[in-house]
This record gives sequence, structure tokens and C-alpha cells, in this order.
Amino acid sequence: MYLKFLSIILIFFLYLTLAASALVFAKLLLIIVNAIHPPKEGVFLRDPSDKDYRYWSLRNVIKKWPFWICHRFPFPFLDNISFKMFGVKTKFSNSLFEGWVDTEFMEIGKNVVVGQGAVVMSALIIGNFLIIRKTVIEDNVRIGAHAIVLPGTHIGKNCVLNTWST
Repeated sequence: MYLKFLSIILIFFLYLTLAASALVFAKLLLIIVNAIHPPKEGVFLRDPSDKDYRYWSLRNVIKKWPFWICHRFPFPFLDNISFKMFGVKTKFSNSLFEGWVDTEFMEIGKNVVVGQGAVVMSALIIGNFLIIRKTVIEDNVRIGAHAIVLPGTHIGKNCVLNTWST
């Protein structure tokens, strides 16, 4: 019995170590990539010859592994730590772990809940263009399940975005 308990605790700490090392390694890579070409808002051509598109794609690839690891953890605090580490201005009172939230040009107030399967974006590809705009969500906002928040959206205080809305 004692050995099972210790093995569960060991697995838990190994998982936390894996997540923390993935976050630190990805953060170091992002610092290097952002020093070479910092992210900026705008409309860019979706073409490998466009530096803004190329570096946006590279930053997204770097963030996939740590977010995947942190999102599989059963407690939401690891997701909030990863969001804060990658530049999302958010509070620990928020529940962002049920949906997908971009990490660049994102400001999220206090007591925000993102519903299951919801998508909050600051970047979007439409046709041959990459659109990057700052997205702001103020305090006490509820975003329903499967709702989509597009780049450049500003949601005011105490708002509710209903399920399946855009």
C-alpha cells in the first residue's frame, strides 16, 4: 500500500517536472525567436516568403508541446501558468482550460470563464492572409461552449457570449 502511494506521488512529480521543463525550454526558444523577429499586429500575406507569417508559424509550433502537456493535467492552475508564461495577461481566477486561447496580443480580465470547446483567437488565417489583432476580454465575462472570439474583438465587463456564437 505504501509503495503504491509513493509511486503515484513520484508519477505526479515526474509529470510536473516534464511540464515545467517543456515550458522553460519553449520560453527560452520564444525569447530567441522574438529577439530575431518580434510579433506585431497587422494583415500579412500567408506565404513562406513573408517573415511575419513564417515567424508566427514558428512561434505556434514552439508552443504546441508545452500546451499539450499542461492541458492534459487535471488541474487548471498549470494551464494558467503556461498562459502567463507565454504572455497572456490573465489572472489565476480565470477558467481558460476548457477551450483554446491564443497567447499573443491577448488581454484577459478577472473571473473569466471560457466554455468547453470555445476558441479565443488573436490570429486568424483567411484565404491567403494572416490577420493578427489584439483581443481584449474584460472582467466577469462568460464565453459559452463552442463560441468563437475572432481577432480584434473587445468584450466588455460582465458580458455573456452564448453557446455556439461568434
